[in-house]
Amino acid sequence: MDRLSSRRYALPVCLLAGLFSGFLLGAILVAALLGYRLDESLQRISSLQAAVNEKDARLAKLEESVNKRKYILRRVEVVLSFSGDEMEKTALDKYIKSRYSGLVGKEVGSIDAELAAEVVDNRVVRINNRDYRLTVGKIVVADVLKIWVAVALVPA
Repeated sequence: MDRLSSRRYALPVCLLAGLFSGFLLGAILVAALLGYRLDESLQRISSLQAAVNEKDARLAKLEESVNKRKYILRRVEVVLSFSGDEMEKTALDKYIKSRYSGLVGKEVGSIDAELAAEVVDNRVVRINNRDYRLTVGKIVVADVLKIWVAVALVPA
């Protein structure tokens, strides 16, 4: 009699165990997928916020110098040679642009290219507990200040 009663409950117990484990596995997969998409979205938001802040600063400087009608610096572009994480690349770009934000809106003739290159050349920057050395390759000063920067990880 015990055999019959234990077999009678075996099927519902197996079905409930399978249902529970399927629900648990599905919840884990959904959490992993949402986490990945959330990370991508946060990276995108970070880069867009940096772009908006840069454009706001550029607009404010241009509004100040709109009446001068001289050849003025309108924006800063940074070309990084860096093979690291996209978040770190965005942080480095933001750091370098913040160092040159004071030049936006100034007359191009008054900007010394050698002095501008020295601002970030051979500078060590700490991002996410890692040190990076910035080396300026070349710099072009026109209505756009374009800087080529090589980034190397400093060994600990």
